Amino acid sequence: MTLGLYINQIRDFCKTIIPQKVRFDSLDSFSHHTFFISPDEKSQLYLNNIIIDMHKSIGFDIKNTHAHMTVARGLDLKK
Repeated sequence: MTLGLYINQIRDFCKTIIPQKVRFDSLDSFSHHTFFISPDEKSQLYLNNIIIDMHKSIGFDIKNTHAHMTVARGLDLKK
């Protein structure tokens, strides 16, 4: 499948989403190399469901999700 077809499928999927306010309320990291902002529990469920549903809508299987906003990645202990 070409990139254009994926873009169209994602665009169509986005039209089906019911908007909801989300709240990011904590800072966390994956090991020492990625720093991120994490949503509250209600927002996490909402965003994870969107991620799963979007992957399914374009024909991909996704095993786990962890909605977040990455602030920095590829860090070392000095950064």
